[in-house]
Amino acid sequence: MYSTRWFVIIGCLISVLVFPASAWSAFKTKITSSQIQNAMVPHFPLREYAAFARITLNLPDVQLSKGIKEIVLMMPVDANIPDQSLQQGHAQIGVFIEYNPANGGLYFSDPRIIKFEMPSVSKDTYKNLQSTLDNIFKNSLPLVQIYKVDESDLNHSLDKSVLKYFSIGDGFMNVEFGFE
Repeated sequence: MYSTRWFVIIGCLISVLVFPASAWSAFKTKITSSQIQNAMVPHFPLREYAAFARITLNLPDVQLSKGIKEIVLMMPVDANIPDQSLQQGHAQIGVFIEYNPANGGLYFSDPRIIKFEMPSVSKDTYKNLQSTLDNIFKNSLPLVQIYKVDESDLNHSLDKSVLKYFSIGDGFMNVEFGFE
C-alpha cells in the first residue's frame, strides 16, 4: 500500500522536526572570566614608548556581567611623563569577540575606551594619553586569543565552522560554534 519512498520521506521530515540541525552540529561551551584572564597573562604588561610618556598597561581585570553585550576590561595604566612623577590611572575598555575558523581561535575585537581616568595630568597630556591608549588597544587586543576550539569538538572541519551565538552572564560567557 505505502511504498518505501513514503516511509523515507516521512522519516526525514520527523527527524528534521524533532532534531534540528543545531542539535547535530553545534558545539557549546562556557568560558569563565578567569579563563579569559589567564589567556591574557602572556600579553601583559604592555609597554609603549611615546614621545611624551612611557606608558605601561598592566594585566586587566575581566568583567563579565549579565545584560552587557561586551566584555569589559578594567586596566591599570601607568604613565611616566618627563619632568613629572609617575602618574597612575585606569582605563575601562569594551571588547567584542571574533572567531577565526582557520585556526579555531576566539579573539577580542573592536576594542573601545569606555572610560579613562588619570586625575593628576593636564588636559593636553590626558588627550595625548587617551589617543595613544586607543591606538594601543586597537593594535594589540585583537591579537589576544581567549579560547581555542579543538577540531575534535566539532562534527566537521574547523574551516567550515562559525561562531553561531554568544551571550554574557555573571562571570561567564556562553558560546556556540557550528557550521553553515
